[in-house]
Amino acid sequence: MQKVQSIKKSLSQKTRYTFDDLLQIMELLTSPEGCPWDKEQTHESIAKNALEEAQELQEAIESGKAENIKKEAGDVLLQAVFHGDIGRRNGTFTTHDIVDSLCKKLVSRHTHVFGEDKAVTAEDSLKFWNRAKENENRQNKT
Repeated sequence: MQKVQSIKKSLSQKTRYTFDDLLQIMELLTSPEGCPWDKEQTHESIAKNALEEAQELQEAIESGKAENIKKEAGDVLLQAVFHGDIGRRNGTFTTHDIVDSLCKKLVSRHTHVFGEDKAVTAEDSLKFWNRAKENENRQNKT
């Protein structure tokens, strides 16, 4: 209990946070000492939140206000981190697994950056992305 109190105090006194702090805060919120609402959530119970937050991000982008975009992008990020924490608690995957999966996708689909393809235009880049995605989909079906 003393360790939890120390972590809470440390986190509450920061003036700037990191991604690791975000993961620690999420883990604390869903711990026995955390938030009753957060602890009860499941993938299913928060599924609709991802769409709502993405819509709010779109609206912020359309407003052109950087502060609003930053805030709403954070809310979208929270959804991914929340699902990672639920996966951690369920023993199925973690936020680190989500990041790993995303990085693998970015590397494998940017064949013009990490492979032999050469893209000169944005259209070329998109063509290579779509081709890599189609190849992955074919491989996943077999």
